[in-house]
Amino acid sequence: MSPRLTSALALVLTPWVVACAQSVTTAFDGGPREDARLERDSGAEDARELGPDTADAGTVDAAPGPDVEAPDAEVAPDAPAARDATPYVPNEPCRELTLPCLDPSDPDVIEVPGETTLSAALMMARANQTIQIRGAALGAGVRVPAFVTLRGCAGARIPSNLAFAGSGGTVEGFEVAGEIVGNQSGTFVVRYNRFTGTPSTRDAGVSARSIDALVSASVTMIVESNRFEGRSIGVEARTAYDTMVHEVDLTVQNNVFVGVTTPVYVSEGGLVGRIDVVFCRNVLIYFDASSRKRVIDNLYERLLPGGYLLLGHSESLLNVSTAFELVHLSSDLVYQRPVTGQAGEEGVL
Repeated sequence: MSPRLTSALALVLTPWVVACAQSVTTAFDGGPREDARLERDSGAEDARELGPDTADAGTVDAAPGPDVEAPDAEVAPDAPAARDATPYVPNEPCRELTLPCLDPSDPDVIEVPGETTLSAALMMARANQTIQIRGAALGAGVRVPAFVTLRGCAGARIPSNLAFAGSGGTVEGFEVAGEIVGNQSGTFVVRYNRFTGTPSTRDAGVSARSIDALVSASVTMIVESNRFEGRSIGVEARTAYDTMVHEVDLTVQNNVFVGVTTPVYVSEGGLVGRIDVVFCRNVLIYFDASSRKRVIDNLYERLLPGGYLLLGHSESLLNVSTAFELVHLSSDLVYQRPVTGQAGEEGVL
């Protein structure tokens, strides 16, 4: 029986709604108004629309709640006629990204460092409880217990990497300089956090990935109502194609991206790692046009920048791909993946 080769990646991108009523920027399809402005990187526009008093505070349009009704839209009586006379109004009043601290006397709230240590809290927490980090920085390697909410308040920080230990969990309310990772089967929520960094920060703020060659994983990640600032990559989804089952279902909604090079990056890896040279001689001639393009696209993804692709003498990339550069050697012509290029150029949305 032949091995099962499975890799699946689903991505849902809903509008990024910024600030309050009638101050709207959307990205991708499905904006609240047909004539809404479309931008790939909200950047400075977001900060300007938020205003000088709220941009630094990091406000977002919170997700609609079951007990909150949308406020009635108001239109000035002398407003000019428009194709859609009803202005966009958020489903819920705008809220500060910083979350208030919960009452530690609540039996379902375990406060660190007020009540106990972090290691003890991680061991004692049960499903549907909240571990509240008040004004402290988490160390490296913290794993959120199954179906527990890890909540930050009063300036709590995640300076390194954080992951999930079970098949569900939530992280909210932190300032994050590191990375939040979901890499095993389950459903995970990352919300109301502020991700900071610099363009040299290579890790994504949130990474949903199923890439372990020895373990199957179906990862569902919901990233909502966060603010990402100055990072190279905001959110990433990564799968691998091998003998295991690798699936990622990523939903990104109501986030603000300011100065982020690649807000959302998608990568579906192959059977091998990144390589320097590919010999594919007298193979493409047996494929139809669509199959040739698919093969070349996959080879391009696996090649390191500057890597070479060697084809047969009767083969070329004419009408197949323009991604490669043609390099003249002493007795042959080869194709080279360009050395320059931004990180995550494949699969960038």
